[in-house]
Amino acid sequence: MKKLRDSNGETKENPFTAMGFDYRYVANGNDIKLMIEAFKAVKDVDHPILLHINTLKGKGYKPAIDQEEAYHWVMPFDLKTDKPLAPANSAPTANSVALDVVSEEIEKGTKLMAINAAIPGVFGLDKIKNKYPDHYTDVGIAEQESVAFAAGAAKEGAVPVLFENSTFLQRAFDQLSHDVAANDLPIVMMVAGGGISGTSKTHLGIFDQV
Repeated sequence: MKKLRDSNGETKENPFTAMGFDYRYVANGNDIKLMIEAFKAVKDVDHPILLHINTLKGKGYKPAIDQEEAYHWVMPFDLKTDKPLAPANSAPTANSVALDVVSEEIEKGTKLMAINAAIPGVFGLDKIKNKYPDHYTDVGIAEQESVAFAAGAAKEGAVPVLFENSTFLQRAFDQLSHDVAANDLPIVMMVAGGGISGTSKTHLGIFDQV
């Protein structure tokens, strides 16, 4: 993919054309005018076509560019002051209590591994990542791997604490069933966003309620 971006879509090492797709590259996917033109150009094609659109998340807002992880997902905030519109909750939460316990156990010498799949900001895991890097693993956007990794850690005698978002955990049902439950492996799970909420239809955590 990097070669495609670096060559403006012109490199001969193109997996999409190798599969027989007609391929078009849009270098600036943040430009609405260019996007409209790109979609108009392909809307009437009669064969499989792949539009490769390169975008920059947070383009035009420097804090988001400089702090990609922190601005991956944020609540509404004031663009001028960078402060959240809703007041911060100073009361202890399930997340904050869990992180305190994780820190305490690590300090005691527990072979604890905090595991996360690309959403550290949801749980405030920077606290663990920065202070105890040897006890923290982020597998990226790979929930299946995070659960399988936790199962392997438990099998080897570690104490895995898995931090997941409910709506993404559905991707790892096989691993929960076959790798963890079938092998009776002890893992601790912190699951955020379970139930019906006002987020969006793509982020409803309804499956873990069954």
